[in-house]
Amino acid sequence: MKHVNTRKFKAVGGGVFSKAYGFVAPRTFPLISLILSMFLAVACEKELTHYPEIVAYHAESKTLDVATSDSIGKFNVKVKTFVAQHPDATQDPLYPEIQKNIKANLLRLSLTIDDEWDGETFIEY
Repeated sequence: MKHVNTRKFKAVGGGVFSKAYGFVAPRTFPLISLILSMFLAVACEKELTHYPEIVAYHAESKTLDVATSDSIGKFNVKVKTFVAQHPDATQDPLYPEIQKNIKANLLRLSLTIDDEWDGETFIEY
């Protein structure tokens, strides 16, 4: 049986990447890859823009601690409707804060007791 050399690249200049084959020399490869990765990172960077409605909802969500539970529920529906129409709004950094404010105030429980009773009142358990 005859041995056939299947190796197509000849090691010239310390590696496969050599000037003999039209490739970049090995010592410049890390530099080129670094420059290329920096270019791609800058090119792929997403520009941060806020929806004006989200900014307004964020300001309104900060005042929910003095709102009634009906108002908080209506505000929640308003925000959910906007997000349904504009799904990219969930990527806004203010959106999680709006949700946090809504949840904190929706879970709030307030009891009002009338302390001016007429006569005797018995509470049985």
